[in-house]
Amino acid sequence: MGRFILISIVISNNAIGAIFGGYDDRVAAKDNFLHSSGTIFCDGGLRGSATHIRHSEIPNNFKYSIILSAAHVLYKEGTSEQFKECVFKPQNKRLTSIGFYGLSDHRFSPGLEDKLLLSINDLVFIALKSKLPHGGMTLGLASSDYRSLQLVGYNEDKNNISVSSACQTFSSVTFSSDKLLLHDCDAGSGASGGPIIDQNSKEIIAVHGGTFYIDDEDHSQIFKTYPTARPESLINQGRRIDEEVIVNLTNFIVSLSTDS
Repeated sequence: MGRFILISIVISNNAIGAIFGGYDDRVAAKDNFLHSSGTIFCDGGLRGSATHIRHSEIPNNFKYSIILSAAHVLYKEGTSEQFKECVFKPQNKRLTSIGFYGLSDHRFSPGLEDKLLLSINDLVFIALKSKLPHGGMTLGLASSDYRSLQLVGYNEDKNNISVSSACQTFSSVTFSSDKLLLHDCDAGSGASGGPIIDQNSKEIIAVHGGTFYIDDEDHSQIFKTYPTARPESLINQGRRIDEEVIVNLTNFIVSLSTDS
């Protein structure tokens, strides 16, 4: 596949994500997305974004709601230590918090040296202690190419849930992974864990994880200049929804149903 040097990968919501093009195109999310979206706060600080999901296997008497996010938002930056207390804030409402009941099994390990594998494992389902009032969004199996994507996530500049539209996947000749979706959706600090949505089906087809930096260029100022998406140097990426993810969700629902 040619030369592949992964200098660093942004897997922390505290880091600035990539904004591509001449300006930041994100706009405030409207009700159809906002009602299913929210933010994750851990130990008093905002750590990332999450989405309420629905699934046909969830029973009618289920006493939990399930949200989907990136696993790394639950860990202290640069360590393998989880935050002590995390809550979900629906629609990023500061006065509304719902505690976590449990996490799905996942293989995310912050100390892993293989950063590509780290990103592939960067997804988690979270059961909340109480039910959310809205139905949530559905998952869809990701295909190889999308021309019309939307990324929903926290916007630090406007302190709201925003949508990046008119974005799409792109391919890298340097490397490829059938587990990751490479995209050019604008994503700033706090967007980690936000859903990447197929604009046609309105299904979640990936979860935004962060930004790859490739080769040895200095990217310290690149975000301030709103760079053009360059597949061989700067890549926004998300974990695809595939059969493995669906099976993980189904097993999580079964385990929670036993508790119910």
